[in-house]
Amino acid sequence: MRQFVPTTVAEAMAATYFGHSRQLINSVTTSAEIEAQFDGVAYAFGASTLRMLKNYLDRTRPGTYIAGMGEYFAAHAFGNAEPPALWSALADASGLTNLDAYMTSYTSQTGYPLLTVAWADANSASTGVGALTVAQSRHFLSAVAAAAAIPGTANPVWWVPLTMYGEHPASSGPVPVAVQAAYAEGGFTTPEWSQSIGSADNTYSLARDGWVKLNVNASGYARVQYPLNMWRAFAASITAQLQAGNLAAPLSPADRGQLVSDLFIFAFGTQWTAGGITMAEYLRFIAGFLTLEQSYEVLVPAVSSLLHLRALLTADATPLAGDACVDALTQWAQAALLPLAQRLNFTGDQSPLTVMTRSSVLSAASGFGVQWVVNQANALYAGGIANISPNIQTTVLASAVRWAPDASVYNYLRSQYIATKDAAVKRRYMAAMAATRDTSLLQSLLADSLNPDVVRTSDTVSVIVTVAANNVGRALAWNFLQQNWAVLNRRYGSGGFALSDLVYGSTSNLQSQASLQQVQSFFASNPVPGAALDLQQTQEMISSNIAWSNADRASTCAWLLQPTTT
Repeated sequence: MRQFVPTTVAEAMAATYFGHSRQLINSVTTSAEIEAQFDGVAYAFGASTLRMLKNYLDRTRPGTYIAGMGEYFAAHAFGNAEPPALWSALADASGLTNLDAYMTSYTSQTGYPLLTVAWADANSASTGVGALTVAQSRHFLSAVAAAAAIPGTANPVWWVPLTMYGEHPASSGPVPVAVQAAYAEGGFTTPEWSQSIGSADNTYSLARDGWVKLNVNASGYARVQYPLNMWRAFAASITAQLQAGNLAAPLSPADRGQLVSDLFIFAFGTQWTAGGITMAEYLRFIAGFLTLEQSYEVLVPAVSSLLHLRALLTADATPLAGDACVDALTQWAQAALLPLAQRLNFTGDQSPLTVMTRSSVLSAASGFGVQWVVNQANALYAGGIANISPNIQTTVLASAVRWAPDASVYNYLRSQYIATKDAAVKRRYMAAMAATRDTSLLQSLLADSLNPDVVRTSDTVSVIVTVAANNVGRALAWNFLQQNWAVLNRRYGSGGFALSDLVYGSTSNLQSQASLQQVQSFFASNPVPGAALDLQQTQEMISSNIAWSNADRASTCAWLLQPTTT
C-alpha cells in the first residue's frame, strides 16, 4: 500500500485531469468503445476510489469494509453485478445509508476533487493569521484542460471524506476542533466545507498553530492546494524533521509524498491553479530536504518531477548540447541526486521498496550525468551482464549505453536482445538501448521495431513509446510513426492498449506549436476511432506543455541561473 499512491493513484489522476476524460461507468455501443474502457480509469481510478472508501470505513467503522465485501462476493458468486450492489452490501455492513450517493459521485462523474485551502481574508497571505476555508472543485491539469472540458462536467461536487491534522495538535488553537468535526461529519458534499479553521473568536495563527494538512496519509482521492505561506511552512517543517533524523512524524512519508506530487502538478499548471505556484517555488520547496529524504513515497515523485521538468525545458528537436537553462537544471539535479545515489548505492538492502527507490534514483542520476553513478554503472557493466542483479540491470545497462563514447555497448546489447528468449530480459535490454543519446542509434532501434526478426510484434509499440520518452528521441519517434502509419495502423488500429499507448505515448511529450499542428493535421487525415480519447488528451497535453513554457519557463530559468540557487 505504500507503493499504491505514487503509482496507481498517480496513474488514475493522470487519466482524469484532462478536460476530455471519461467517467468510470459508461454505455458502450461499438467494439472500439468497449476496447477503450480498458484503461487507467477502469483500473487505477476504480482501485483508488475503493482504497479511499476502505480507508474511510476502517477509520470510522472498523471491520465493516471487509465484512461488506464478504457479503457482496457471497451474494454474487459466479454471476454479474452492477455497482449499486456493491454499495448496498457495504452500506448494510457499515450502516452508512448514503453510501450509494457518495460513491456514485465518483463512478458517474468525470474527474476528481481539488480541495483548496484559502485564507478568508487576503491580508492573511502576509500575516499568517486569520481563518482558513476549504472548498472543492474539479481539478484540471491546466487552463487548456479546463477549457476543453465537456459542457456540464466542469463543476461537479463529490463526497469528500475530509481528514486533516495540525502540526501542533496540542495547541490551544482551533486545529484539533477542526479535525474532530471533519471526522464527525464524514466529510462534505457541498462546494465548500461548512466550517472554517479559525474564526473571529478563535483566530488561527500559522506561526502559533503550525500548518494544517488535509487528506491525512493521502488516504482520500483528491489533490490539495494551500496558500503560499502554508506551503513554505510545510517545507521548513519537513526539513527540520529530516534533519532530526525522523522519517515518520510530524509529516508521514505518505503525506510528504503527496505534498511533493501535488505541488509539482500545481506548478505545471501555474497559469491555471489559484495561488500562483510557479516551478521555481516547487524547486525551492524540495531544495531544503530532498538530499535528506529516504522514503520511497517521496523520492519517486520527486525525481520523476525533475525528469519531467527537464523534458519541459528541452525543445522537440534536441541537439546533444542543451541550452543554458537545461544545463543549469542539470547541475542543480546533479547536486541534489549525488548524496541520494551514494546513500542508496547499487547494492545493499534488497527490500522491495528500497529496490524500487534505488532504481528510480540511480536511473535519474545517470540521466542527469551524475559522474559517480556513471562510473559505478560502467564498472558493473565491465564485470559482465550475467553478474548484474536483475533489480538494477536496466539502470546499469541504460547508463552504459547512454554515456558510451561509441556504439559498442548498444551493438552488444542488440545482439543479446536478439539471442535471448526471455521476455523480461528483452524488455530490460530494449529499455537500455532506448536510453542512447545517439540519434542514429535511436533511428536504428525504431527501424528494428518493425522487423519481426528483431522485435516481436507485441513489443513494437513499447519500443516506439520508450524512444519517444527519450528527449533526444522525441521528434524521431513522432516522425517514425507518421512515416510508417500504414503498417502500424494495420497491426494495431482496431483499438486496445497498443493503439492507445501508441497514439498518446509517441506524441504527448511534444511541446511546440508546430508539433501540435502536425499531430492535429496527421490524425485528421488518419482517424483513430479506437483511440479517440487518447488523441484528445495528447493534444491537451501538448497544448499544456506549450502554455507552461509561455507562462513559466522564463521565471524558472531565471531562478535556475541565479549564482546561488536554493
